[in-house]
Amino acid sequence: MNPQSSRASIKYVEKNSESTSEQGQHSMASDLVNILLIDDRPDKLLVLETILAGIADNLVMAHSGKDALRYLLHQNFAVILIDVNMPGMDGFETAALIRQRRICEHTPIIFFTSYAENDTHVTRGYSLGAVDYIFTPVVPEILRAKIAVFVDLHRKKQELLEAQVELEARVKKRTSELARINEVLEAEITERKRAENDLAQRAAQLARSNAELEQFAYVASHDLREPLRMVISYVQLLEKKYKGRFDEQADKYINYVADGSTRMYKLIDNLLAYAKAGRTDEAKQQVDMARVVEEVCSNLKPIIEESKAQITVEQLPTVLGFRTPLVQLMQNLISNAVKFRGQEPLRILVQGREFPREWIVAICDNGEGYDPQFSSHLFKMFNRLHDHEKYPGSGIGLAISKKIVEHHGGRIWAQSEPGKGASFYFALPRSES
Repeated sequence: MNPQSSRASIKYVEKNSESTSEQGQHSMASDLVNILLIDDRPDKLLVLETILAGIADNLVMAHSGKDALRYLLHQNFAVILIDVNMPGMDGFETAALIRQRRICEHTPIIFFTSYAENDTHVTRGYSLGAVDYIFTPVVPEILRAKIAVFVDLHRKKQELLEAQVELEARVKKRTSELARINEVLEAEITERKRAENDLAQRAAQLARSNAELEQFAYVASHDLREPLRMVISYVQLLEKKYKGRFDEQADKYINYVADGSTRMYKLIDNLLAYAKAGRTDEAKQQVDMARVVEEVCSNLKPIIEESKAQITVEQLPTVLGFRTPLVQLMQNLISNAVKFRGQEPLRILVQGREFPREWIVAICDNGEGYDPQFSSHLFKMFNRLHDHEKYPGSGIGLAISKKIVEHHGGRIWAQSEPGKGASFYFALPRSES
């Protein structure tokens, strides 16, 4: 036995210029591949060093099992080569102690010896977790090939660990980002819910206000009719009985009062009609719009015959709604087309078209039409686009029509060009929802 085998000895085959201690520290901090060679004979270690040079980053050589265990406290190894026959602590005892370290449970161990052992001896080596058993003299090419396999496996394992660490870091970062995004989203959802609640409260307040205003308009217009009717009656009586008995100026004043009272009465009637629009004691039912148009044409027969209007009806739907308000709606729109007819023979087309969620009904004519820039004023109360003397009326019919359509959950609009007629459309939902 070599006289120096009783004390620690370590040698590195380095790929860089770091000192021994610095290299040891570096190998702990980095992912360098190390191979541990354990043999009590320096000459055999030198042979192994020569054969395995260049395969790994470092070749660490220990002269005893005790020295090897100390190196294992500070370094990890891709593979460990152990001489079976060593004085003191032999290779099997060394392997058994190595396997007790959790970090070395799966480190490949290769036993080598200078003579052939019996099968029981070899079996003991494999029972201690050896991956191979090599007999000397060693064939360099075979040893290098075997060690290269374990070195490559170790590198792949390191790469997998690095990838896992990187993936865990990325997952952690992404999780942190998602957590922040989630916090922002939760804050936005909370804010949106608060805004929706505020909007719902305002909508409820608006609905109550509208209901109160409608009720006020209904009561006020209803209660004003009787005293105004009395005023009109007495003014008419005054005009009839005392006309000409005063001077001309007095007769003119009486005419002003009579005319103003009559117009006021009509205005109150219109307000009452608007307040009552959409109000009905009827239950919702399936309403055949073709039958509605027949009823409207019957109601408007005198003005239709007078204007010689030709009314064509095509593919009208059956809708869920209130029959009486729908009759009023169609009557307003058809009478509107008759009123604003042009010089050519009047033609009115009433047709429906089916869509996935709604029915659209169109009333198109070839009358005077209107300037599209005034479209936004069409459905407002008392707004008129034509001369009052040429086309008498209160200007409330389209406002009532809009209210009826909206009461059914629908919408209404119009298109026109001056002298090319007008088309009025309203859409009604196909179902209760």
